[in-house]
Amino acid sequence: MRKIVLLALFLSLNMIVHADEISLNFFIHPQFEVEDIAGLAAQLQEATMDSVMSINIYAGEIFKPAMADSVILYYLGRLPGMLFSPNDFLHYHQEKYPSFGLLAANIESDSVTTLKKFVITVDTLKVGIFSIYTPDWFVKQQYAEGVSLRADVFTVARKQVEKLKAAGCDQIVMLTSLSKYVVDSMASEIDVDSIINFDYAKTKNTMMGKDKQTGYYFVNSEKGNFGRLKITFTAGRISTEWQEHSWKDAHRN
Repeated sequence: MRKIVLLALFLSLNMIVHADEISLNFFIHPQFEVEDIAGLAAQLQEATMDSVMSINIYAGEIFKPAMADSVILYYLGRLPGMLFSPNDFLHYHQEKYPSFGLLAANIESDSVTTLKKFVITVDTLKVGIFSIYTPDWFVKQQYAEGVSLRADVFTVARKQVEKLKAAGCDQIVMLTSLSKYVVDSMASEIDVDSIINFDYAKTKNTMMGKDKQTGYYFVNSEKGNFGRLKITFTAGRISTEWQEHSWKDAHRN
């Protein structure tokens, strides 16, 4: 019954709460050690508590050392979060409907259901998010049979943006491991409000696009930080703010 309820949630791609602000918390390449997964989960939960709707999103290398896919899925399910774009999961384990969302707009898998996009409805505000993996990473890994990646990333991104706009989204966030150069070009052609990078190259936060209208952000979570994108709807205007917070020091506060 639990899986049926969760599946219905993800198929609808919609979450409704009564607020006009949301915090999207991004953990990029955290490389968590899992000896005490319960303690880690509690620490992350405490670090990301907010007075408004808050969602945790993880991307890149989630755990260290390398583990089997079945173990990775188990630990992902123990983390306080809803959406994941992991580099260390290669789709060998068969679990068609996990209890969380694997966000990957350009990956198709026979083993595990992936989400093309996710929509969050916060009172009168709708926020859409999708994830694009770099083709370079895919060709370097030994993914399971039955997994394919679309390399026409501009086409995929444009399609997701069109669908999210058709769904009434006021803000669109793209999570991606594409290089900064490619992302900068994409921001000039596709109407995305914020881009969160999980490429391995460390980059500075900046504004992108022809009119510098798109925020581009990166955070190194292995060092104990996470990025928080606060999206607020006030008096008919939408504003965004990128913040960095510590998760390793949460238990000390």
